[in-house]
Amino acid sequence: MNCLQAQAMFNLFIDDKLEDDQLLDFIKHIKNCPHCQEELEVYYTLLTGMKQLDAMLPLSNNFS
Repeated sequence: MNCLQAQAMFNLFIDDKLEDDQLLDFIKHIKNCPHCQEELEVYYTLLTGMKQLDAMLPLSNNFS
């Protein structure tokens, strides 16, 4: 697995939707790639932070 393939799986990993074989390859890559480890941490932090904000605030229908 290369970095682009791993990064394409960030959402699936965070949502616990990777198949077992994909998960093993993903974890193996993340453990051995400091760049992807850092990217995953940032992505996870941003995604979970946005989800928490969305849960607390009503979404406006007026985006203008």
